[in-house]
Amino acid sequence: MLCDALEKICPKCKETKLLTEFRKCSSSKDGLQYSCRACMCAVVARWKKANPEANKAHSSRHYQNRAEHIKARASAYQKANKDVIKATRARWIEKNPQSIKTIKSNWNKANPGYLAYSVSARRAAKSQRTPAWADKDSIKQIYIECSNRRAQGEDVVVDHIIPLRGKLVSGLHVAENLRIIPARENLLKNNKFDPEHVHS
Repeated sequence: MLCDALEKICPKCKETKLLTEFRKCSSSKDGLQYSCRACMCAVVARWKKANPEANKAHSSRHYQNRAEHIKARASAYQKANKDVIKATRARWIEKNPQSIKTIKSNWNKANPGYLAYSVSARRAAKSQRTPAWADKDSIKQIYIECSNRRAQGEDVVVDHIIPLRGKLVSGLHVAENLRIIPARENLLKNNKFDPEHVHS
């Protein structure tokens, strides 16, 4: 049981602190850890810094032992907080454009096989989704305009309003389905299609 007092002295920092500053410990007489949270965190931090390999192994074992539980909690949180996660991701992308480029570049270098497959699949999708009646000159002009704007310093890309390989529906590679948008907006959209966001 927890002690009746509202405060406790930490033997490490010698400070008198509220009981809430101590973690619970069922094996101790007062039901609290010997040292306060701040001191315990400092001890753990020093150990991690001095034992990186052991810490890595410990973290790996901890995850493996609780993998299903961790995945279930993460999945439940994501389902219950879609708007919060989306907003947080959007803010991070907005504030870290260079980091996004670096991450993408490093991933491409580390995964050349998948990158080649992705580029090939993308080209095939465009070819298969380009109807005979498509105005190829108009399509070309959109890409030229995007290239010119990028040359002037704008971080923009050509986006398919209705994705070529969407889960809900797949669009066509035609001028009417193309638009130039900020790269960060395209990154947030990914391969998704929201009917409410289609502009007439």
